[in-house]
Amino acid sequence: MAIQVSDLLDSSLKIGDVFTPIAWGRFAIKEFGLFEYWANGKTVLDPTMGNGSLLESFVVEGIERGYKLEDLPLHNLYGCEKNKEYHQSAVRKFKTRYRADISENLVLSDFMLFGKQRFDIILGNPPWRNFVDLPENYKEELKNYYHMYGLIDNAPSLLLGGSRKDIAALVINKSIIDCLEENSKAV
Repeated sequence: MAIQVSDLLDSSLKIGDVFTPIAWGRFAIKEFGLFEYWANGKTVLDPTMGNGSLLESFVVEGIERGYKLEDLPLHNLYGCEKNKEYHQSAVRKFKTRYRADISENLVLSDFMLFGKQRFDIILGNPPWRNFVDLPENYKEELKNYYHMYGLIDNAPSLLLGGSRKDIAALVINKSIIDCLEENSKAV
């Protein structure tokens, strides 16, 4: 099946522009025991990282626990972001606040185009927008992905009443199917 990617590459598209506060990220990290997992060498992916706050939450948590910045495995933090402005903000944040260049780990891309690399921890807060509320050209590009990741029976069903499927469900399904290491954690 050939998938069109023209609008998936539109790096100015904004969908669900709400960034998770560091305090909420730290809460999730503590609540699900993710810090210890990461500090012991496990990899973390935020599939829709926005400005990188969830990834930064690991660093802030480590510093609060008394770790030295150079002892934290920053090289095990990964993110994907479609919006160029947000992506650049995340890269800049890690370079200026933490003197860490992890730009190779922070990918500027629509998550639907992200490969099948495996991670030990997936921590994310994907955009919560119904399919019907997405921009028309982006909806057209996503139809096949909704089918591919088991959210609809076929692409035309999105137009025939199945359009209330949320893009967050799509991101979650792709994360688990394509990116989550077996016996790992997704939050």
